[in-house]
This record gives sequence, C-alpha cells and structure tokens, in this order.
Amino acid sequence: TGRTFLWEFALKGWRDHPVFGNGWNSFSFIWPTGGESTHAHNELFQLLYCGGVIGLAIALVAVTASLKTSFDVLRCFATDRVRDERYLFLLLAVGGQVFSLTYAFTTGTLFSTTFTFVPYLYFVAVGFSVSFIQGRSVSGSQTVRNAGILGTRGSRSVSFGHMEGRDE
Repeated sequence: TGRTFLWEFALKGWRDHPVFGNGWNSFSFIWPTGGESTHAHNELFQLLYCGGVIGLAIALVAVTASLKTSFDVLRCFATDRVRDERYLFLLLAVGGQVFSLTYAFTTGTLFSTTFTFVPYLYFVAVGFSVSFIQGRSVSGSQTVRNAGILGTRGSRSVSFGHMEGRDE
C-alpha cells in the first residue's frame, strides 16, 4: 500500500527535528505520480514527524489520562454493580476511545483531521462527564463512590434534606 514509504519519510523528518518536530500538520509526502499524502497513516509516526518527542509525549500523556479516567470509573461501576444510563455512556466512551486509538495507531490518524479527532474528543468528553457525575452523584444507597478521579478516594454520604455531606 506504500505506507512504509510514508513511515520512512516520517522517521527521516523526525530525525532531522527530533525534539519539537517539523510543525503541526506539516507532513507532506509527494508521490512519484504527483499525488500527495498529508499524513503518515500511523499516528505514532505522524506525531513524531510533526511534534517530535515533546509532541508525542504530550499526546501520550493526554490519551493515557483520558483512558485511565474512563477505566477507573468503569471499575467503580463494576465494584458497585451499578447498571444505569451512566454505565452505558461510559461503555460507549471507553469503546469509542479504544476504537479511535486503535484506528489511529494502526492505519490512520487521530489529531490531524476533524473526521477522526472530533469523534475521539466526544468519547473523551463523555468519559470525563460520567466520571465527574459519578464522583458527585448519589446511588440508591445514598453513598457516592469516588474512583479517585477527582483527587480523593473513599465514600461520602449525602443527606437529601439539606444536601450536606459528612465523611464516613
């Protein structure tokens, strides 16, 4: 398919500018037939070419944080055996993030086109929204389970009457 040419070009460009890369969306490979490819068909090579090791590190930290957040809250739901609409939205968020990342790091791109980036951002936003709601909502037993997303672990009881909380 010619992707190895793109990957070799991306690695050569990265070697020329290893720290900060060549600039965002600067990837441009001209084929001998005159066609142009504007992405490396692999997000790892694309990030290295455009952002260098700094850009790659920032992207990997952001991706890891979003996945960790979603999986931590998913584990919280599994522990509490809660199966409501929040759980379904979280499954959608995790599945969408995993699909988007698998696509980006095996055959496509993620951050360079709105076609792939906007859906990925949607899945990340859903994951963070559910984690935020989960960290501050009250289940049937009136106990909130915080999965550690917002900086603390443990549970907190909430009185519905005055909405005052007390630590357990």
